[in-house]
Amino acid sequence: MVALAIIVLSNAIFFCWPQYLAQQVDLKRGLIAKRSSIIPGTEQKFLHWQDFRTQTYGDILGLPGIIYGFYSLLSTSTRSNLLLWLLLMFLLVIACVVWFANMCLTKDHKPDWGFPEIGKISLGGLVHLAYFGVICSMAIICLIAILLGILHGYSFLITFLGGGIWIISFIFDYYQGHFEPLKKK
Repeated sequence: MVALAIIVLSNAIFFCWPQYLAQQVDLKRGLIAKRSSIIPGTEQKFLHWQDFRTQTYGDILGLPGIIYGFYSLLSTSTRSNLLLWLLLMFLLVIACVVWFANMCLTKDHKPDWGFPEIGKISLGGLVHLAYFGVICSMAIICLIAILLGILHGYSFLITFLGGGIWIISFIFDYYQGHFEPLKKK
């Protein structure tokens, strides 16, 4: 339980808060549009970090469950399995970062705090991209461990609940149109 509390606090302070602060730096420097301003040539609003449920509730409350599951997996692994998990994580981080960046840098991606213009990434976007890559790889590894029956009991429950919170946050964002493609007039 102590490990989970440390993970929740560390995630919020060292990983989520820096994304928000980077957004504020970008905003102060005039590199991103104001919150809820209309994206030129559209009727869509420019969204900031705090507008996404996936980043507020999902990342702050849900993803610590995934991190906890990954921590549990590593802490109970043999040295050789630990090295395999870490190698897989390294490869998955690269794949997840490349996938997410490519998706967000297309001409159809609606600009937001992380990707403020078509084909451009902000400081906040870079910070989030690194976080996304690491957490996405942890989630994939936890899923593999669950399917292999390696992650079970309390660790499975916390991981499952954390992933569920993030998925529910994603569904809210999806239905609120936060992930819609750019719609030019």
